[in-house]
Amino acid sequence: MDTSADPVQPALPLALGVRPDEGLLTLPHLSIVEATRRLTGTPQGNDRVRSVLAYRQTLALLGLTHGFQWLMSPAVRGPARRSSHSVHQTDVDIVTFCRRPATATLDGAWCRFVDVNQPLLDPSRVWAGFGCRAYFVDLGLPPEAVVAQARLWFDVLSRQRHEMGLELIEVPLGEADDAVAARMVTWS
Repeated sequence: MDTSADPVQPALPLALGVRPDEGLLTLPHLSIVEATRRLTGTPQGNDRVRSVLAYRQTLALLGLTHGFQWLMSPAVRGPARRSSHSVHQTDVDIVTFCRRPATATLDGAWCRFVDVNQPLLDPSRVWAGFGCRAYFVDLGLPPEAVVAQARLWFDVLSRQRHEMGLELIEVPLGEADDAVAARMVTWS
């Protein structure tokens, strides 16, 4: 059936004032190597990437490798727009959407895993240990809870992105390319 002449359009894109073919409702998907190329080039950018890679490496060592991360930083693409908000040059926000490791899929085991690994799952402790703001979304939760958390984080990061001229990107977890990305970062 040919629907090209059908005047009925999907309600969501029209309600948002965008065309479905413009791709405005999705994040750019980059490999960690591509993200590293976009984030590095300045001492501050290099520091950001080192923080992200150190955090990713620690997640991987614990078996948290099946998922993706949203990254937002002033230097993902060009300089940040001037705004009334203060953006520290080493700031990077990370939201990790991840499946539970094989050793902690059941709720009891997962609760013990979370208790033992608070330094990686508590945002203030991640800041102290890695110098980045990181938040975790458990993909083992019921779908409604995952959607609610994704909606919350997308709203928070989108507001910051709009106000400060930042870019939000998505990178997969569990990439063998993390070692390649680490070699790309120059030490300053």
